[in-house]
Amino acid sequence: MTTRSRFLKGLVSTQLSVDPRTLGATRIALALLLLFDLGKRTAELATWYSNSGLLPNHTLLWRPVRQWQMSFLWMFSYWQEVAIAFFAIALVYLALLVGYRTRLAQVLSLLCLISLQVRVDLLSNGGDIVVCTLLWWTLFLPLGERFSLDAIARSLRFGAETPAQVRSFAARPRTTTPHISLAVLAAMLQLSVIYFFNAASKQGVTWYEGSAIHYFLQQERILTPLGLIAREHLPYVITQWLSYATLVVEGILPLLILSPWGRPWTRRIAILLLVGLHTNIALMSNLGVFSPAMCVFGTLLVSRADWDALGAWARGRRRRTVFYDSGCGICFQLARILARVDLFARLDLRASRDARSDELPKGFAPDSLADTLLVLDAETGRTWVKSAAWAQVIRSLPLGFLFGWIRWLVRLPGVGSLCDRAYEAFARNRAAISEFLGYAACEIPATGASQSASAQFSPPARKLETESRTAHTGWTRWRQNAGVGLREAALLFLIFVATAQVLHENSVIPEPFRIKTLPRWIAASISYTRLYQGWRMFAPDAPVSEMNVIVEAKTLSGRFVDPIRAASEGSHEVKSDRIAVQPGPSVYWADYLHRIEGRGSYHGPLRDWILAYHERTGNPDDRILSFVAAVIEQDSPAPGEKSPTRVRSRVFLQGP
Repeated sequence: MTTRSRFLKGLVSTQLSVDPRTLGATRIALALLLLFDLGKRTAELATWYSNSGLLPNHTLLWRPVRQWQMSFLWMFSYWQEVAIAFFAIALVYLALLVGYRTRLAQVLSLLCLISLQVRVDLLSNGGDIVVCTLLWWTLFLPLGERFSLDAIARSLRFGAETPAQVRSFAARPRTTTPHISLAVLAAMLQLSVIYFFNAASKQGVTWYEGSAIHYFLQQERILTPLGLIAREHLPYVITQWLSYATLVVEGILPLLILSPWGRPWTRRIAILLLVGLHTNIALMSNLGVFSPAMCVFGTLLVSRADWDALGAWARGRRRRTVFYDSGCGICFQLARILARVDLFARLDLRASRDARSDELPKGFAPDSLADTLLVLDAETGRTWVKSAAWAQVIRSLPLGFLFGWIRWLVRLPGVGSLCDRAYEAFARNRAAISEFLGYAACEIPATGASQSASAQFSPPARKLETESRTAHTGWTRWRQNAGVGLREAALLFLIFVATAQVLHENSVIPEPFRIKTLPRWIAASISYTRLYQGWRMFAPDAPVSEMNVIVEAKTLSGRFVDPIRAASEGSHEVKSDRIAVQPGPSVYWADYLHRIEGRGSYHGPLRDWILAYHERTGNPDDRILSFVAAVIEQDSPAPGEKSPTRVRSRVFLQGP
């Protein structure tokens, strides 16, 4: 093999390929992240996504935060309409989670996320952009190839099976052929760019003297309860060490991610550092989805060696022998599905009619197994039947430990008997259920079963959609090649515009290589796709002051209240002498209060929202007679000090 061939082979294996199991795990983690993000937005849906809130549609359309934006959520004005749209978005995310029509779900998930972010772009932060970039680069990867309903459906469509074939399928190794794509390199470069520029931009005094984490912990706006505890009890030498450790971790991660040497240990170390860094950030501060998004991005670093090690460990755990009624159509189909879901071969799926008496525990005859599911632990001799057997089956599947509580649930007095009665009802009606679903009927005679199994146990033709791998017309081949070409062209275009944005948006780029002004078409492409590349979190310095917005409003009853605190923190009390020492509000409130002063176009909706205070409380006496909205600022205490200094305020809005 020539030097060039070895180089190209090494480049492909280290930078352009990814294990299909990694893609499946990334899809699941990404979908859970999207659902988490949607849940956070749903909690404050009326405030941010309806015309009765702080960011009404007409204001945003008249004075958008950025040029070149699109969101289908601009069509909805009332919170009830938005709630229906959110429900539809949740269904799209769930389809991505289970891997149903995965390619379509990837496209729709990206469109939904962009619409969610653009609709309230004033509140967008770095975490939102990370999720968007991750969705873009994985859009070109087959996330549904493993751990998905699509993969199970493809496998089930490949002809008829016998019980013996189902049993052998569960123990058969799954495909681990790596997927090769330029999108893999794009994703790894994106992850490296995030850390590189975050580290390179931290050139201020607070980072070099090690006080950055100390000042970070003075930001009441974003602190969690644990962050407040850390601020009170961590000595300065610890926060100083954490500041330097942050620089080291962010600086070394790009090298570990892109290094072609030392695999898989460089990637494993990168995963540990990445998860450790962002777990600490998430525990101490509320930065939205930034930390979980970076951890999800890190799942792409999991290698084939890691999966093989996990599989060896899982297969070494105790197996369960499952005896099921192979003469039941629906039972056999469930066994086929279990064989495909049992990734680590922990279930030995046995047809009850093939069981020998010496294999069964005392008291069980082969003929009696037609009426119940039996699970056997061959090492200990323990047996489970009916609902308890299903609980053991679920517990043995991948991630089954998450459902370990089911084993204890079926043991509870009353609950177990109720579950058993439900199982018995299913068993009595399994023939009707099988016929209704179009599967082979129950009570197939035992004689000649092996000869007729291929015909009896296969789903009907109307369920199968026979796939031909050879009869492709010239038109089909041309269409497939054209699709691949368009996909790769779109990927190259996104890489090009993202690279231009990196060279434009990061001030640490040397002057000869910086792009001062982007062409209009590149700027529009970046804005529509949200592939922003300015990575400088808490850079060049950590903020050495803190700010918040307070409202002092007088009601009809003579009370003084703060509608913003009431909505964001649950306290109606006016606190104007200094910023309250307490965990911060949601990330959306934190970003809104940090940016609203300089956004005069959005002051009108804020005024209307404050004056509608009595509508939210339902008390006519809470009608606002007058109010003053002001920014309160204070200098954070320096290392060794306890109290803020130079507390000052300035009014930016009053009314009515």
